[in-house]
Amino acid sequence: MLEGEFHSMTELYKTMPSFVPEPYAWGKFQMSNPETYFFLCQFIEMSNDMPDAVQFSSRVAMLHKLSKSPNNCFGFHVTTNQGRFPQVVE
Repeated sequence: MLEGEFHSMTELYKTMPSFVPEPYAWGKFQMSNPETYFFLCQFIEMSNDMPDAVQFSSRVAMLHKLSKSPNNCFGFHVTTNQGRFPQVVE
């Protein structure tokens, strides 16, 4: 799950660095029981305020406009997740 998050966040950051925190690393702790993983990224101070709907939608549209697929298809080279559920990426 965290490998997919790291790789997808890295691509988002490459495409539009002002839109997502910079991902730094992911990996597995050196303990086997339970298996424990980490994901590190830039700290962003959050608020409880809702973003302006028009501005946020415009930024999402810009992200989609700027993004490039390496093979002109949808999908990703590692499994990504929506919460705890794996996404089909083939």
